[in-house]
Amino acid sequence: MELFILPSLDVVKAEMGFEPWEEVDGYSLLYKQGQEGYQIEVEDGETFEIPEDSEGQILDDDTIYFWKTEPIDDEFADEFYDEFADQFPIEDNLYPGRYRLEGNDIIKLTEPELY
Repeated sequence: MELFILPSLDVVKAEMGFEPWEEVDGYSLLYKQGQEGYQIEVEDGETFEIPEDSEGQILDDDTIYFWKTEPIDDEFADEFYDEFADQFPIEDNLYPGRYRLEGNDIIKLTEPELY
């Protein structure tokens, strides 16, 4: 899996000398964010980290990655959730933290699993 790690928009805005409430040209903000980003390759079974004040974008458009989660309460399950009760597709960026890639599953690690 390929990830693009980039600083959060708030960090980029601060580095450009703007206060959080000030309006900024969105294109220049995104351009600067992209310039400061970097790419990493994560292999199956590897643990990776998204640094504080950053986010990770999955670059692999052809593969669908899933969050590994607890099963859903049957009371609220429909046909989709019955079939995929422990997995939900990742549609947003990954936020700061440590993760492990297992096949197409991305597992956010908790403190006890870090050691």
